[in-house]
Amino acid sequence: MTTADEAKMSYSEERETQRRSKLRAPVVYSMIQREGEEELERRSTSLFWSAIAAGIVMSTSVLAEGILHHYIPEAQWKDAVVHAGYCVGFLIVVLGRMQLFTENTITVVLPVVNEFTKNKIREMVRVWGIVFFANMIGIGAAMALLSSGWIANDDVIQGMIAVSRPLLDHSFLKVLGYGVPAGFLVAALVWILPNAKESQFAVIVLVTYMIAMGGFQLPAKTVREIISGSVDVIIQAARLRDGSRRITHVTEVVGMEGDVIVTQDLMRYEIEGEDANGRLIGRHMSTGIAKPHFWDRARYYNEERRLAAALDAMEQTAG
Repeated sequence: MTTADEAKMSYSEERETQRRSKLRAPVVYSMIQREGEEELERRSTSLFWSAIAAGIVMSTSVLAEGILHHYIPEAQWKDAVVHAGYCVGFLIVVLGRMQLFTENTITVVLPVVNEFTKNKIREMVRVWGIVFFANMIGIGAAMALLSSGWIANDDVIQGMIAVSRPLLDHSFLKVLGYGVPAGFLVAALVWILPNAKESQFAVIVLVTYMIAMGGFQLPAKTVREIISGSVDVIIQAARLRDGSRRITHVTEVVGMEGDVIVTQDLMRYEIEGEDANGRLIGRHMSTGIAKPHFWDRARYYNEERRLAAALDAMEQTAG
């Protein structure tokens, strides 16, 4: 595109260009560093109660797995379904911006690396100590309440025990060895999410589900490569403010750039207004990508014509 063409771009086109552009590595670094500075400046009481909440919420992962273990019949695929419950706590904590130790591990390090002083190191240790200690209190209190039978019935409690017991069969060093790549992968979400944009929900589910399925043994980069190599499209639905549900984004998983999963939107739902009854009016709009990266796979399954027709229809709608 020439300089003259750029000058002719409208304000909305310029905004669209910026929105679709991937964040450059220095931008992501700056965003995380700024967030780390804010965490270091937070009051201890604020960190403590947020971390307590995160610990309590993380118990929902075990609760969800216990419920699924109880109600899913015995089958070869049972574990694959049960492990989906592992994602529940992470979704609430990450999207709710609560204080989880594995996330804070990387976030508060960047300001220290940028300004390596005794004061920064002391503040980092303060944040780590408070968050880790409060996470343990929260999860301990939540599990004590769940095991008491006041919230979950005996069958669900037995399901929770069944999914948790295998961890007790490992030695301390083995559990530590399994936990390091899993913790690193959760911390890596901090780097992945800025470029995930509207697909954050799906990315969190995919990453944490692979941790559960991998038994904490897969290296972080391997898990991300599995995700990027096995998932072509993420279809995201959401409840809008009028109570209706719409597919809001169709997002393609492009592949890997270094250690980052790269995605791009193929279609999104644009709200155009409301009718007389207050219900939202909108339409699905193409982002202008005529040939997605999974085109060759569609051709392999003789589906390229249907894919081309669908993309053409979206493009005509956008026009």
